[in-house]
Amino acid sequence: MHFMSRSRAAFTLIELLVVIAIISLLVSILLPALGQARAAAKTTKEVASAKQLLVAYTAYATDGKDRVVPAGPHWDWVHPDFGARPQNVLRPVDPFPTAQPLLEGNVSKTWVWHLRTWTDYTPAEMQIDPRTWDLFRSRIVPPSQVDIQRGWVEYERNSVQAALAWNPTFGMNGVFVGGAMSHGAFGGAPNGLGANRTLGRFYVQQLSQIRNTSRLMVFSSGRGADIISQEASGWWSYGVNAPNAGTIRPGYWLVTPPRAHPQGRGATSATGPAWNTSNVFNPRSVPSSWGNVDFRHQGKTVSAMADGSANVFGIEDLRDMTRWSNWADSRDWNFTPRR
Repeated sequence: MHFMSRSRAAFTLIELLVVIAIISLLVSILLPALGQARAAAKTTKEVASAKQLLVAYTAYATDGKDRVVPAGPHWDWVHPDFGARPQNVLRPVDPFPTAQPLLEGNVSKTWVWHLRTWTDYTPAEMQIDPRTWDLFRSRIVPPSQVDIQRGWVEYERNSVQAALAWNPTFGMNGVFVGGAMSHGAFGGAPNGLGANRTLGRFYVQQLSQIRNTSRLMVFSSGRGADIISQEASGWWSYGVNAPNAGTIRPGYWLVTPPRAHPQGRGATSATGPAWNTSNVFNPRSVPSSWGNVDFRHQGKTVSAMADGSANVFGIEDLRDMTRWSNWADSRDWNFTPRR
Protein backbone atom coordinates (compact mmCIF):
# COMPACT_ATOMS: atom_id res chain seq x y z
CA MET A 1 0.00 0.00 0.00
CA HIS A 2 1.25 3.39 -0.90
CA PHE A 3 0.71 6.41 1.32
CA MET A 4 0.59 9.90 -0.22
CA SER A 5 2.42 12.58 1.79
CA ARG A 6 0.43 15.56 2.88
CA SER A 7 1.77 19.16 2.53
CA ARG A 8 1.59 21.23 5.68
CA ALA A 9 -1.19 23.82 5.69
CA ALA A 10 -0.07 25.84 8.75
CA PHE A 11 2.94 27.16 10.64
CA THR A 12 4.15 25.35 13.69
CA LEU A 13 3.96 27.23 16.98
CA ILE A 14 7.72 27.77 17.01
CA GLU A 15 7.68 29.22 13.49
CA LEU A 16 4.84 31.55 14.40
CA LEU A 17 6.69 32.80 17.46
CA VAL A 18 9.80 33.43 15.37
CA VAL A 19 7.80 35.51 12.86
CA ILE A 20 6.22 37.54 15.68
CA ALA A 21 9.63 38.15 17.21
CA ILE A 22 11.02 39.33 13.87
CA ILE A 23 8.07 41.69 13.32
CA SER A 24 8.44 43.06 16.85
CA LEU A 25 12.12 43.68 16.25
CA LEU A 26 11.44 45.51 12.98
CA VAL A 27 8.76 47.65 14.63
CA SER A 28 11.11 48.55 17.48
CA ILE A 29 13.72 49.61 14.94
CA LEU A 30 11.38 51.52 12.63
CA LEU A 31 9.15 53.34 15.13
CA PRO A 32 11.85 55.69 16.48
CA ALA A 33 12.90 56.46 12.92
CA LEU A 34 9.30 57.22 11.96
CA GLY A 35 8.92 59.37 15.07
CA GLN A 36 12.04 61.31 14.20
CA ALA A 37 10.82 61.75 10.63
CA ARG A 38 7.51 63.16 11.85
CA ALA A 39 9.33 65.47 14.27
CA ALA A 40 11.64 66.66 11.50
CA ALA A 41 8.66 67.31 9.22
CA LYS A 42 6.96 69.32 11.96
CA THR A 43 10.10 71.40 12.48
CA THR A 44 10.47 71.98 8.75
CA LYS A 45 6.86 73.15 8.53
CA GLU A 46 7.38 75.61 11.37
CA VAL A 47 10.63 76.94 9.89
CA ALA A 48 8.78 77.62 6.62
CA SER A 49 6.00 79.34 8.55
CA ALA A 50 8.53 81.50 10.41
CA LYS A 51 10.04 82.65 7.12
CA GLN A 52 6.58 83.51 5.79
CA LEU A 53 5.88 85.49 8.94
CA LEU A 54 9.08 87.48 8.36
CA VAL A 55 7.92 88.29 4.83
CA ALA A 56 4.71 89.76 6.27
CA TYR A 57 6.66 91.55 8.99
CA THR A 58 8.99 93.18 6.47
CA ALA A 59 6.10 94.07 4.15
CA TYR A 60 4.39 95.86 7.03
CA ALA A 61 7.52 97.93 7.69
CA THR A 62 7.90 98.71 3.98
CA ASP A 63 4.34 100.01 3.79
CA GLY A 64 4.83 101.88 7.06
CA LYS A 65 7.94 103.79 5.94
CA ASP A 66 10.34 101.59 7.90
CA ARG A 67 8.24 101.43 11.08
CA VAL A 68 7.87 97.89 12.45
CA VAL A 69 4.60 96.55 13.79
CA PRO A 70 4.32 97.27 17.53
CA ALA A 71 4.27 94.10 19.60
CA GLY A 72 1.80 95.45 22.14
CA PRO A 73 0.40 98.76 20.83
CA HIS A 74 -0.36 101.80 22.91
CA TRP A 75 -3.98 102.09 24.04
CA ASP A 76 -4.51 105.32 22.13
CA TRP A 77 -3.41 103.76 18.85
CA VAL A 78 -6.10 101.09 18.94
CA HIS A 79 -8.78 103.35 20.43
CA PRO A 80 -8.67 106.51 18.30
CA ASP A 81 -11.30 108.27 20.39
CA PHE A 82 -8.59 108.78 22.99
CA GLY A 83 -6.86 111.30 20.76
CA ALA A 84 -3.99 109.53 19.05
CA ARG A 85 -2.40 111.41 16.19
CA PRO A 86 -3.75 110.21 12.81
CA GLN A 87 -0.40 108.83 11.64
CA ASN A 88 -0.28 106.52 14.68
CA VAL A 89 -3.82 105.17 14.58
CA LEU A 90 -3.94 101.40 14.07
CA ARG A 91 -7.24 100.01 12.81
CA PRO A 92 -7.07 96.23 12.41
CA VAL A 93 -9.73 94.60 10.27
CA ASP A 94 -11.72 91.53 11.31
CA PRO A 95 -11.19 88.94 8.52
CA PHE A 96 -14.05 86.64 9.50
CA PRO A 97 -17.35 88.52 9.00
CA THR A 98 -18.47 89.45 5.50
CA ALA A 99 -18.70 93.14 6.39
CA GLN A 100 -15.13 93.18 7.72
CA PRO A 101 -15.58 95.77 10.48
CA LEU A 102 -12.67 97.25 12.38
CA LEU A 103 -11.48 95.48 15.53
CA GLU A 104 -11.49 97.40 18.79
CA GLY A 105 -10.84 96.48 22.39
CA ASN A 106 -8.63 93.80 23.87
CA VAL A 107 -8.28 91.73 20.70
CA SER A 108 -6.36 94.64 19.16
CA LYS A 109 -3.75 94.86 21.93
CA THR A 110 -1.25 92.45 20.36
CA TRP A 111 0.68 92.60 17.07
CA VAL A 112 -1.31 89.85 15.34
CA TRP A 113 -4.32 91.62 13.80
CA HIS A 114 -2.31 94.72 12.92
CA LEU A 115 0.14 92.63 10.91
CA ARG A 116 -2.70 90.68 9.31
CA THR A 117 -4.57 93.80 8.16
CA TRP A 118 -1.72 95.22 6.08
CA THR A 119 -0.32 91.98 4.69
CA ASP A 120 -1.43 88.67 3.18
CA TYR A 121 -0.77 86.84 6.44
CA THR A 122 -3.84 84.62 6.87
CA PRO A 123 -5.60 83.44 10.07
CA ALA A 124 -4.60 79.83 9.32
CA GLU A 125 -0.94 80.92 9.27
CA MET A 126 -1.28 82.54 12.68
CA GLN A 127 -1.78 79.19 14.41
CA ILE A 128 -0.28 76.29 12.46
CA ASP A 129 -0.87 73.49 14.96
CA PRO A 130 -3.80 71.61 13.33
CA ARG A 131 -5.62 70.67 16.54
CA THR A 132 -5.25 74.12 18.05
CA TRP A 133 -6.36 75.81 14.82
CA ASP A 134 -9.46 73.60 14.59
CA LEU A 135 -10.29 74.42 18.20
CA PHE A 136 -9.81 78.15 17.74
CA ARG A 137 -11.83 78.48 14.56
CA SER A 138 -14.76 76.71 16.23
CA ARG A 139 -15.08 79.70 18.59
CA ILE A 140 -17.49 81.59 16.38
CA VAL A 141 -19.36 83.97 18.65
CA PRO A 142 -21.05 87.30 17.95
CA PRO A 143 -19.22 90.48 18.97
CA SER A 144 -19.93 91.81 22.43
CA GLN A 145 -20.23 95.38 21.15
CA VAL A 146 -20.98 96.82 17.73
CA ASP A 147 -20.79 100.45 16.61
CA ILE A 148 -22.27 100.56 13.13
CA GLN A 149 -21.71 104.30 12.73
CA ARG A 150 -17.95 104.02 13.25
CA GLY A 151 -17.74 100.52 11.76
CA TRP A 152 -16.09 98.67 14.64
CA VAL A 153 -16.74 95.60 16.78
CA GLU A 154 -15.41 94.16 20.03
CA TYR A 155 -15.03 90.49 20.94
CA GLU A 156 -14.58 88.70 24.24
CA ARG A 157 -11.99 86.08 25.20
CA ASN A 158 -14.17 83.18 24.00
CA SER A 159 -13.87 84.24 20.35
CA VAL A 160 -11.59 83.08 17.54
CA GLN A 161 -10.49 86.70 17.19
CA ALA A 162 -9.17 86.68 20.77
CA ALA A 163 -7.64 83.20 20.48
CA LEU A 164 -5.53 84.13 17.48
CA ALA A 165 -4.57 87.53 18.92
CA TRP A 166 -3.23 86.10 22.15
CA ASN A 167 -2.19 82.55 21.24
CA PRO A 168 -0.57 82.65 17.77
CA THR A 169 2.09 80.05 16.99
CA PHE A 170 4.93 82.57 17.29
CA GLY A 171 5.61 85.01 20.06
CA MET A 172 7.26 88.32 19.27
CA ASN A 173 10.43 89.51 20.99
CA GLY A 174 8.28 92.51 21.85
CA VAL A 175 10.19 93.82 24.85
CA PHE A 176 13.09 94.82 22.59
CA VAL A 177 11.56 94.72 19.10
CA GLY A 178 8.47 96.76 18.27
CA GLY A 179 7.78 97.64 21.87
CA ALA A 180 5.07 96.39 24.23
CA MET A 181 3.03 98.78 26.32
CA SER A 182 2.81 96.06 28.98
CA HIS A 183 6.61 96.20 29.32
CA GLY A 184 7.28 99.91 29.55
CA ALA A 185 7.13 101.00 25.91
CA PHE A 186 5.42 104.13 24.57
CA GLY A 187 4.98 105.61 28.01
CA GLY A 188 6.93 108.81 28.02
CA ALA A 189 5.46 111.18 25.43
CA PRO A 190 2.04 112.52 24.35
CA ASN A 191 -0.11 109.82 22.73
CA GLY A 192 2.48 107.23 23.65
CA LEU A 193 5.09 108.49 21.21
CA GLY A 194 8.82 108.48 21.79
CA ALA A 195 10.76 107.04 24.69
CA ASN A 196 9.70 106.15 28.19
CA ARG A 197 11.01 109.00 30.36
CA THR A 198 12.48 106.55 32.85
CA LEU A 199 13.69 103.76 30.59
CA GLY A 200 14.58 105.63 27.42
CA ARG A 201 14.29 104.17 23.92
CA PHE A 202 15.27 100.57 24.59
CA TYR A 203 13.30 98.88 21.81
CA VAL A 204 13.56 98.89 18.02
CA GLN A 205 10.83 100.83 16.23
CA GLN A 206 12.31 100.93 12.72
CA LEU A 207 14.06 98.33 10.60
CA SER A 208 16.88 100.76 9.91
CA GLN A 209 17.70 100.86 13.65
CA ILE A 210 18.72 97.20 13.71
CA ARG A 211 22.48 96.87 13.96
CA ASN A 212 22.86 93.18 13.17
CA THR A 213 19.86 91.74 11.33
CA SER A 214 21.21 88.18 11.27
CA ARG A 215 21.67 88.26 15.04
CA LEU A 216 18.48 89.94 16.29
CA MET A 217 15.53 87.61 16.85
CA VAL A 218 12.05 88.92 16.04
CA PHE A 219 9.82 85.87 16.64
CA SER A 220 10.15 82.49 18.31
CA SER A 221 7.87 79.50 18.90
CA GLY A 222 5.60 80.52 21.75
CA ARG A 223 3.75 78.79 24.56
CA GLY A 224 1.21 80.17 27.01
CA ALA A 225 -2.15 79.87 28.70
CA ASP A 226 -5.24 79.89 26.48
CA ILE A 227 -6.89 83.29 26.68
CA ILE A 228 -10.31 81.66 27.09
CA SER A 229 -9.28 80.10 30.40
CA GLN A 230 -8.34 83.41 31.97
CA GLU A 231 -10.91 84.96 34.25
CA ALA A 232 -8.97 87.91 35.64
CA SER A 233 -9.59 91.06 33.61
CA GLY A 234 -6.01 92.17 34.28
CA TRP A 235 -4.65 89.26 32.22
CA TRP A 236 -7.04 90.05 29.39
CA SER A 237 -6.40 93.78 29.52
CA TYR A 238 -2.69 93.92 28.60
CA GLY A 239 -1.36 90.58 29.68
CA VAL A 240 0.32 89.47 32.87
CA ASN A 241 3.93 88.76 33.59
CA ALA A 242 3.44 85.00 33.69
CA PRO A 243 0.45 83.54 31.77
CA ASN A 244 0.77 80.14 33.41
CA ALA A 245 -2.72 79.37 34.72
CA GLY A 246 -5.20 77.46 32.61
CA THR A 247 -4.89 75.26 29.54
CA ILE A 248 -1.47 75.68 27.92
CA ARG A 249 -1.44 76.11 24.14
CA PRO A 250 1.41 75.87 21.59
CA GLY A 251 1.42 79.59 20.99
CA TYR A 252 1.59 82.94 22.79
CA TRP A 253 1.94 86.47 21.43
CA LEU A 254 5.05 87.49 23.41
CA VAL A 255 8.33 85.82 24.32
CA THR A 256 10.54 87.42 26.94
CA PRO A 257 14.34 87.34 27.42
CA PRO A 258 16.29 85.20 29.89
CA ARG A 259 17.80 88.08 31.87
CA ALA A 260 16.60 91.32 33.45
CA HIS A 261 14.25 93.40 31.32
CA PRO A 262 11.41 95.91 31.79
CA GLN A 263 8.60 93.82 33.22
CA GLY A 264 4.98 94.59 33.96
CA ARG A 265 2.58 97.19 32.63
CA GLY A 266 4.13 100.64 32.64
CA ALA A 267 7.45 99.22 33.85
CA THR A 268 9.89 101.78 35.19
CA SER A 269 12.76 99.47 36.11
CA ALA A 270 14.41 96.22 35.10
CA THR A 271 12.56 93.61 37.13
CA GLY A 272 12.10 90.82 34.62
CA PRO A 273 12.67 87.35 36.12
CA ALA A 274 15.43 85.06 34.92
CA TRP A 275 14.62 81.84 33.11
CA ASN A 276 14.77 78.40 34.67
CA THR A 277 18.45 77.47 35.13
CA SER A 278 18.02 74.10 33.42
CA ASN A 279 18.92 73.67 29.76
CA VAL A 280 16.68 70.60 29.52
CA PHE A 281 13.19 71.60 28.39
CA ASN A 282 10.31 70.17 30.40
CA PRO A 283 6.95 70.66 28.63
CA ARG A 284 5.18 70.19 31.96
CA SER A 285 6.82 73.28 33.42
CA VAL A 286 4.90 76.54 33.41
CA PRO A 287 5.46 78.64 30.26
CA SER A 288 7.21 81.47 32.09
CA SER A 289 10.03 79.07 33.03
CA TRP A 290 11.64 79.96 29.71
CA GLY A 291 9.96 83.28 28.95
CA ASN A 292 7.07 81.67 27.03
CA VAL A 293 9.53 80.33 24.45
CA ASP A 294 8.45 76.82 23.46
CA PHE A 295 11.33 74.42 22.84
CA ARG A 296 8.89 71.90 21.40
CA HIS A 297 11.12 70.58 18.64
CA GLN A 298 13.11 67.98 20.55
CA GLY A 299 14.34 70.62 22.96
CA LYS A 300 14.70 73.35 20.36
CA THR A 301 12.64 76.32 19.19
CA VAL A 302 12.15 77.92 15.79
CA SER A 303 13.28 81.55 15.72
CA ALA A 304 12.75 84.11 12.95
CA MET A 305 15.56 86.62 12.60
CA ALA A 306 15.44 90.20 11.37
CA ASP A 307 17.32 89.32 8.18
CA GLY A 308 14.47 87.03 7.06
CA SER A 309 16.11 83.75 8.03
CA ALA A 310 14.76 81.14 10.42
CA ASN A 311 16.94 79.14 12.80
CA VAL A 312 16.47 76.29 15.25
CA PHE A 313 17.88 77.14 18.67
CA GLY A 314 18.26 75.31 21.96
CA ILE A 315 17.81 76.84 25.41
CA GLU A 316 21.51 77.57 25.82
CA ASP A 317 21.55 79.33 22.43
CA LEU A 318 18.78 81.71 23.47
CA ARG A 319 20.43 82.60 26.76
CA ASP A 320 22.58 84.89 24.62
CA MET A 321 21.18 88.41 25.10
CA THR A 322 22.69 89.63 21.82
CA ARG A 323 19.90 87.66 20.13
CA TRP A 324 17.32 89.64 22.08
CA SER A 325 18.39 93.27 22.36
CA ASN A 326 19.67 95.52 19.61
CA TRP A 327 21.97 97.16 22.15
CA ALA A 328 23.26 94.10 24.01
CA ASP A 329 27.07 93.95 23.77
CA SER A 330 27.63 90.58 25.45
CA ARG A 331 25.95 87.27 26.04
CA ASP A 332 25.29 88.09 29.72
CA TRP A 333 24.17 91.66 29.09
CA ASN A 334 21.54 93.00 31.48
CA PHE A 335 19.08 95.71 30.62
CA THR A 336 19.93 99.25 31.61
CA PRO A 337 17.85 102.35 30.78
CA ARG A 338 18.96 104.14 27.60
CA ARG A 339 18.94 107.88 28.30
